[in-house]
Amino acid sequence: MSNKDKQHGLRETSFIKFRHDDYMIIIARHSRFAWIQHTDSKYMYFMYITRLQKRLIGDNTSEVAEFNILCFFGMYNSFSHLIQNVQPILSEYILDSKKIVEIVMLCEELYDNDEDHVDGEGMR
Repeated sequence: MSNKDKQHGLRETSFIKFRHDDYMIIIARHSRFAWIQHTDSKYMYFMYITRLQKRLIGDNTSEVAEFNILCFFGMYNSFSHLIQNVQPILSEYILDSKKIVEIVMLCEELYDNDEDHVDGEGMR
């Protein structure tokens, strides 16, 4: 992020996106909100799971459209908190354990070595 971006209050964000059957899993990292004293961590994490579903648009037509239905939303105050919770949540939507491991491995891209941990534990 450039100095100009920092001056204008823009925050660093990053995310991973994974599609499995009709589900879209998005796990995002965002700079901690200064006005919330929820943690000493540098970032907070969000997980969204949506499902693509087809439905009729009108009562009198056979027109069908696709809708993204929110199945799950979670907010985590540190990377370790996210990692502790991601596998049990994903196993409710994905039965293939190899896919779950693949998503957890993708979460590693969101980890920042400089992140301050409340519990003092480093992930690497």
